[in-house]
Amino acid sequence: MDGRVTIAFIGVHGAGKTRTAEILAKLGYIYQPLEVIDEAYGLNPLERQLLFFLSFTKEYLKALRKYRARVVFDSHPLLVIPYTEYWLRKAGYTWNEVSRLTRIMLETVLLLPKIELLVYIKPRNIDTIVKRLYIRRRFNVEEEANPEYIEYIDSRTGFYVKKYSNRLALKTLVIDAEIEAEKRAEIVHKAVIVYPKH
Repeated sequence: MDGRVTIAFIGVHGAGKTRTAEILAKLGYIYQPLEVIDEAYGLNPLERQLLFFLSFTKEYLKALRKYRARVVFDSHPLLVIPYTEYWLRKAGYTWNEVSRLTRIMLETVLLLPKIELLVYIKPRNIDTIVKRLYIRRRFNVEEEANPEYIEYIDSRTGFYVKKYSNRLALKTLVIDAEIEAEKRAEIVHKAVIVYPKH
């Protein structure tokens, strides 16, 4: 596999995005995390989502500019949009207010350079995600492991992937979250190898 290859993961928290990206890093990919959960701690929902979106977009663009090899992102700026919908609605913002912000986010995301492969890690069963989150035990586990929250994020992520993935990536791959991490990485790696150069 010669030349530049860019891969980004998308999916609800706990689906296995970071773990799969870390395994790909052992196969020679440059791993670029897009995570600011600790920095966002204590911010109100609007501030938090703006920080996520701006940080994700900045780090995404910086890595695309910096690396001319095989790069794997553990997320994608598009993923901030369903989370923004959920948290701003929960905070009492009207749907019109939320839509104004997420429309700007979406328009920005659609202007980003296309990548080779967008990988959507989709759970068949929400219980899979709940169990993983309790094993991971981050400071916000009670919040993250709410099945209604997980269901909303996964549903809306699926909607955005279906509608816009062809504008974000040359190819989209959907993988079950229940598949073991090493196998997920193998599937992604093979998809990139067989994908024709452009």
